[in-house]
Amino acid sequence: MARRRAAGEGSVYFHKASGRWCAELRLPPGPDGRPRRWTAYARTQREAVRRLQEARQALLTGRALQADRLTVGVLLRRWLVLASPDLAPTTQRAYGYAVRRLEAVLGSAENRS
Repeated sequence: MARRRAAGEGSVYFHKASGRWCAELRLPPGPDGRPRRWTAYARTQREAVRRLQEARQALLTGRALQADRLTVGVLLRRWLVLASPDLAPTTQRAYGYAVRRLEAVLGSAENRS
């Protein structure tokens, strides 16, 4: 008989729509107070359980959990933060404006690379 997981251990289940196994773990609330969740997909149940165990260990040791997929908006903002120290102030403003415009259009699109 399958063992029921304790509170806070996360969950592993078969996601019928994608045909893959899904591992989920609840995270502490974000800075805005909203609940957060870490999700990973795998081809096998064993791999999903392994990824869940790695995520729980990372959470216990204080390492940040990274999302499987990043949106274009997140990548643009990260790039702007990394590029800004090397840019002139007017270039920073121009790039900031461009990033905001691109984020409005493409911000929620997933990065597929």
